[in-house]
Amino acid sequence: MDMFLQAGVLWNVTMGEAPMPKFDVKIVTSDGGPVMALNQVPIIPACAMHDIKDADVIILPSQGFLFNARDKDHSDRIEWLKTWYEKGSDLASVCAGAFTLASTGLLNGKTATTHWGMAKQFAKDFPEVDLRTDLLVTDEGRLFCGGALPPI
Repeated sequence: MDMFLQAGVLWNVTMGEAPMPKFDVKIVTSDGGPVMALNQVPIIPACAMHDIKDADVIILPSQGFLFNARDKDHSDRIEWLKTWYEKGSDLASVCAGAFTLASTGLLNGKTATTHWGMAKQFAKDFPEVDLRTDLLVTDEGRLFCGGALPPI
């Protein structure tokens, strides 16, 4: 959220305009309740995903190694994402968020990337997706994936 806030503010200041955010960013969860990040930082959402009335871009964060495709909340998110895509929203994933994006089926026959350490699992789970961990970003029109730098 800070990245998008600062991008708008810094752009305006650079252009000699009043510092105002260019983006209206909201963190949402399935039910609107808080979640605990893997590093034990609590994340307090603005609302539940079904409370959103408009979305140009939906960014799926990394869910780490705790991805569970059989989870009820996961299937609800998948349907919600597909609905927003059909309405014209772009979908983007960060790192292992590609698992959620691929679960929609929208990446079938398209290129995607994810964290290199999860490539084998991704390829096993989503054989219809052209996995390219050599790319840091994939762009399939309105579907975007961000991967991770390989180890040095």
